[in-house]
This record gives sequence, C-alpha cells and structure tokens, in this order.
Amino acid sequence: MKNTLLPIFLLLASIAAAQETTQEISVYGTGGLSTLQYKSAQGKVSLGIGGGGGVGYTFFFNPQWGFNIGVEVALFNASASGAAITGSSKEIYDYGRIEDTYFNSTYSDYKEKQRAVYLQVPLMAQFQTGADNKFYAAAGVKVGIALAGSYATTANQLVLSGYFPATEQTFADVPEVGYVSKEHPTTSGELDFGFNLSLAAEVGARWRLSGYISLYTGLYVDYGLLNVAPKKTTALVHRPSENLTAFAYNSLLTATLPAGNYVDKINLFSAGLKVKLSFAINHSNTPPKSKNMKFENEA
Repeated sequence: MKNTLLPIFLLLASIAAAQETTQEISVYGTGGLSTLQYKSAQGKVSLGIGGGGGVGYTFFFNPQWGFNIGVEVALFNASASGAAITGSSKEIYDYGRIEDTYFNSTYSDYKEKQRAVYLQVPLMAQFQTGADNKFYAAAGVKVGIALAGSYATTANQLVLSGYFPATEQTFADVPEVGYVSKEHPTTSGELDFGFNLSLAAEVGARWRLSGYISLYTGLYVDYGLLNVAPKKTTALVHRPSENLTAFAYNSLLTATLPAGNYVDKINLFSAGLKVKLSFAINHSNTPPKSKNMKFENEA
C-alpha cells in the first residue's frame, strides 16, 4: 500500500509545485475629474476636481487573467452659480383674515460648492499581456456608500419678500415680518447622498520594479448608474416656525420650487490618472526570478 501511495503523493506534489498561483496586494491613488454630474433649473453647474485612494487584492487565475477587489475612498466635487437665484414657499398669513401668501427669496451673485465622500468597493476583471513590463486593462463595477456630504454658499445679497396673491402686492423691507435684505450671506450644511453603483474601467502599463514589486500607471473612468441626489426638503430659504424672523436655508440639491425642484438627478462621474504599487504573493515552492519566470514572460 505504501509503495502505491508514495508515487501518487510525489506526483501530486510535483503538479502543485509546477502551478504558480500569484496574488497581489496593492496601494493606489487616483486624481482628475471627480464630480457630481447634474443639471439645475436655475444657474449653471461646474464640474469639480477630486480623487481618492485605496488598497486592493488581485488573484491571477493564469498569467493573463485576474480578479480585483478592494476598498477605496473617493472625493467628488461640484459647484453651481447664478447671477440671480430665486425661491419661494407658500405660507398662511393671518392679519385679521387668513390668506395664502408666498415667502420669496432672491440671491444675487449666488455660488454654491458641494462635496461628497464615498467608500467604494471595486469588483473588476483584469487582463494583462507582455513580458516583464505589461499592458493591462480592467473592467467591472464599483459599489459605493456615502460617508459624508456637505455644501457651502456665498452671495452678494439676499432679498426676502412677501407676495400676497389676493391683492397682487409684494412687500419688502418690513423687518418685523421677516421681509429684509442681507448683505454677503453665507450658509453651509450637510448633504445625505444615496447609494451608488458605477461602471468602472482602466487601462495602462505595469512596470516590474523587482521580483515582487510592480508599478501600475494608467487611466481610469467611473460612471455612476444610480441617482444619488439627496431627498428634497423645503424651499431654498424658508421659515420653519411661527417666528417670522427665524430663517432656515437649503442647498440647491435639496431645495424645492413651487413647481418642481432645482435638481432632480445626480450621477457620480470620475476620470483621470491612477498610480498603483503592488506586492506579489507567490505560492510556488520555488522563489520567483525577475526574468526567467515563465509567469512573467508569457504573453
């Protein structure tokens, strides 16, 4: 029995030793266009610059094909501006008789910056070809969860006024009821962005630095498939209580208009440069050689 099992054991051991399953762990950084992509009912929208970084793991099934997974943090920026941004909210005014009125706001030279931070998990297939230095391409998806979101606004002036449809009158500069003008107003707050799923792709070159270390340089693009817009709340400027001089403020991304919203849909989009440093984990019984390994010289 021993004479039978020993040759089988040696054969299996030789097969296992001949098959090199290479894995990589990596750290990387990205930078370029990284933005919240949307259209606004008022003003114009500007794309933003951002980036991120993360750690990854790659399992190679053979010298050409592998699978990537990892975790990364990505920053997205955008801004909106307008010479005049207006808003309105319906109120009930009681001055002896109950009447529907509108509390109106007009910003001049309005600017708003928005920021979103996402935790993303890439799931991608990788193809590579070449000798020591390789061409590579990867494609797949990224699952994203918002970690944080914020906005900040500035303006030259904010004019708050009231419109009474019954008499078709507009009232301004009545401080005791909140119809005032504010010079150089600033506001800020948090934004609750939604879950995201992106298509992801990248191409570039893999440069062997040593037997175990490689440098990847490439271009990447991610396109969000889902609408990540925060939930809508109330008007851009509104009065949430019975106090007529207590004001609350919103972002264009969450504010509502009498008929619709400023922004209905937001997609994440990023494209730019990716640099990755990888460290090979080799499960062969024989240490890898920088130039004579079959794995590294196969096309």
